[in-house]
Amino acid sequence: MDEELIFGENKELFYNYDGLGHFSTKKMPHGESGIFLNQMWATFNDRKLKAREEVIAGKRSPICYHMERVRIDMLTLALLIGYSPFKVKRHFKPRVYKHLSQDVKAKYAEIFEIKVEQLENINLD
Repeated sequence: MDEELIFGENKELFYNYDGLGHFSTKKMPHGESGIFLNQMWATFNDRKLKAREEVIAGKRSPICYHMERVRIDMLTLALLIGYSPFKVKRHFKPRVYKHLSQDVKAKYAEIFEIKVEQLENINLD
């Protein structure tokens, strides 16, 4: 007999992606999912705030912030823009970013669904 029928709990299935290309699943009793989702959103927000601080400190380019803002990873961004991950990672460096052409910046802006002029704005929420 099915375990869920014995205990009579409604469970929700969650998928987790570890960033290395591996997915895992986890069943949680209905209600605990709210805690999980709150923790997940807090993590997303923390990463976005950390990226914003790094941009303000001159350690990262605005691309890093916007990547966190739209919740995509660097490999996905590389696929979307059509560059190698190595090249995208270089664009995270402020000294490299400031020499990017308007066409490249326009590609990033399109992926982030903002105008090119807004790419420098790290206060979008």
